[in-house]
Amino acid sequence: FRDIRLYETTKMILNKDVDISKLNEIKDTNQVRDELLKLSGVGPKVADCILLFSTLKRFDVFPIDVWEIGRASCRER
Repeated sequence: FRDIRLYETTKMILNKDVDISKLNEIKDTNQVRDELLKLSGVGPKVADCILLFSTLKRFDVFPIDVWEIGRASCRER
C-alpha cells in the first residue's frame, strides 16, 4: 500500500512535477500546502506535519487527525 506511494512521490520529485527545493521560497502557506498535496499519499494532516515540523517551519498550521475530530464529535452527543 505505501510502497507505491513512495515510488510515485519519488518519481514526481525527480520529474520536478513538484519542486521541493522551491517550497521555502513560496511565502503563502496555502500555496505550499497545495504543492505538498500533489504528492501521492500526502493528505491534509501529513501536509500540515511537513509544513510545521520540516525546515519549512510554518507555524500558522496545526495538524489535526480526522480520527480525533470524529472522537470529539461523538463526545458532544
